[in-house]
Amino acid sequence: MITLLLAIICWQMFCIAFDVREPWDAPAFWSVAYPASIAMSAVAGYLARSGWIVGLVVTFAQLPIIVVSNGLDATNLFAVAILAALSLPPAVAAASAARLAENKR
Repeated sequence: MITLLLAIICWQMFCIAFDVREPWDAPAFWSVAYPASIAMSAVAGYLARSGWIVGLVVTFAQLPIIVVSNGLDATNLFAVAILAALSLPPAVAAASAARLAENKR
Protein backbone atom coordinates (compact mmCIF):
# COMPACT_ATOMS: atom_id res chain seq x y z
CA MET A 1 0.00 0.00 0.00
CA ILE A 2 2.89 2.33 0.77
CA THR A 3 4.42 1.61 -2.64
CA LEU A 4 1.11 2.40 -4.34
CA LEU A 5 0.70 5.71 -2.54
CA LEU A 6 4.31 6.75 -3.20
CA ALA A 7 4.01 5.80 -6.86
CA ILE A 8 0.78 7.78 -7.30
CA ILE A 9 2.41 10.80 -5.67
CA CYS A 10 5.50 10.45 -7.88
CA TRP A 11 3.46 10.15 -11.07
CA GLN A 12 1.28 13.12 -10.09
CA MET A 13 4.32 15.26 -9.26
CA PHE A 14 5.78 14.34 -12.64
CA CYS A 15 2.56 15.45 -14.36
CA ILE A 16 2.61 18.72 -12.45
CA ALA A 17 6.29 19.34 -13.21
CA PHE A 18 5.74 18.88 -16.94
CA ASP A 19 2.23 20.33 -17.05
CA VAL A 20 0.63 17.26 -18.62
CA ARG A 21 -2.56 15.35 -17.85
CA GLU A 22 -1.05 11.89 -18.23
CA PRO A 23 2.52 10.88 -17.36
CA TRP A 24 3.30 9.46 -20.81
CA ASP A 25 2.39 12.79 -22.44
CA ALA A 26 5.49 14.43 -20.97
CA PRO A 27 8.54 14.82 -23.20
CA ALA A 28 10.73 13.37 -20.44
CA PHE A 29 8.61 10.26 -19.88
CA TRP A 30 11.01 7.87 -21.61
CA SER A 31 14.20 9.54 -20.43
CA VAL A 32 13.28 10.36 -16.81
CA ALA A 33 9.98 9.00 -15.50
CA TYR A 34 9.96 5.52 -16.95
CA PRO A 35 13.57 4.70 -15.98
CA ALA A 36 12.83 6.13 -12.52
CA SER A 37 9.78 3.87 -12.22
CA ILE A 38 11.93 0.85 -13.06
CA ALA A 39 14.43 1.90 -10.39
CA MET A 40 11.63 2.53 -7.89
CA SER A 41 10.23 -0.92 -8.63
CA ALA A 42 13.63 -2.51 -8.04
CA VAL A 43 14.10 -0.71 -4.71
CA ALA A 44 10.58 -1.54 -3.56
CA GLY A 45 10.98 -5.16 -4.67
CA TYR A 46 14.24 -5.42 -2.75
CA LEU A 47 12.84 -3.85 0.42
CA ALA A 48 9.50 -5.65 0.38
CA ARG A 49 10.84 -8.91 -1.06
CA SER A 50 7.53 -9.13 -2.86
CA GLY A 51 8.66 -9.77 -6.40
CA TRP A 52 7.06 -8.82 -9.67
CA ILE A 53 3.81 -7.45 -8.25
CA VAL A 54 5.62 -4.31 -7.10
CA GLY A 55 6.46 -3.44 -10.70
CA LEU A 56 2.81 -3.71 -11.64
CA VAL A 57 1.79 -1.54 -8.70
CA VAL A 58 4.29 1.20 -9.60
CA THR A 59 3.26 1.20 -13.26
CA PHE A 60 -0.49 0.90 -12.72
CA ALA A 61 -0.35 3.77 -10.21
CA GLN A 62 -0.68 5.95 -13.31
CA LEU A 63 -4.23 4.71 -13.87
CA PRO A 64 -5.92 6.76 -11.12
CA ILE A 65 -4.23 9.88 -12.49
CA ILE A 66 -5.45 9.06 -16.00
CA VAL A 67 -9.01 8.40 -14.78
CA VAL A 68 -9.12 11.58 -12.71
CA SER A 69 -7.81 13.73 -15.55
CA ASN A 70 -9.88 12.13 -18.35
CA GLY A 71 -12.84 10.59 -16.57
CA LEU A 72 -14.13 7.09 -17.19
CA ASP A 73 -14.38 6.37 -20.88
CA ALA A 74 -13.45 3.79 -23.49
CA THR A 75 -9.88 5.08 -23.77
CA ASN A 76 -9.22 3.77 -20.27
CA LEU A 77 -9.19 0.24 -21.72
CA PHE A 78 -6.44 1.36 -24.09
CA ALA A 79 -4.58 2.87 -21.13
CA VAL A 80 -4.80 -0.43 -19.26
CA ALA A 81 -3.33 -2.26 -22.25
CA ILE A 82 -0.47 0.22 -22.50
CA LEU A 83 0.18 0.04 -18.76
CA ALA A 84 0.24 -3.76 -18.94
CA ALA A 85 2.98 -3.59 -21.56
CA LEU A 86 4.87 -0.88 -19.71
CA SER A 87 4.75 -2.88 -16.48
CA LEU A 88 6.91 -5.72 -17.83
CA PRO A 89 10.38 -4.16 -17.30
CA PRO A 90 9.50 -2.81 -13.82
CA ALA A 91 8.09 -6.22 -12.88
CA VAL A 92 11.31 -7.93 -13.98
CA ALA A 93 13.38 -5.37 -12.05
CA ALA A 94 11.28 -5.85 -8.90
CA ALA A 95 11.40 -9.64 -9.14
CA SER A 96 15.16 -9.63 -9.70
CA ALA A 97 15.72 -7.29 -6.76
CA ALA A 98 13.48 -9.39 -4.53
CA ARG A 99 15.39 -12.51 -5.49
CA LEU A 100 18.67 -10.72 -4.73
CA ALA A 101 17.32 -9.72 -1.31
CA GLU A 102 16.31 -13.30 -0.59
CA ASN A 103 19.72 -14.62 -1.63
CA LYS A 104 21.45 -12.17 0.72
CA ARG A 105 19.59 -13.61 3.72
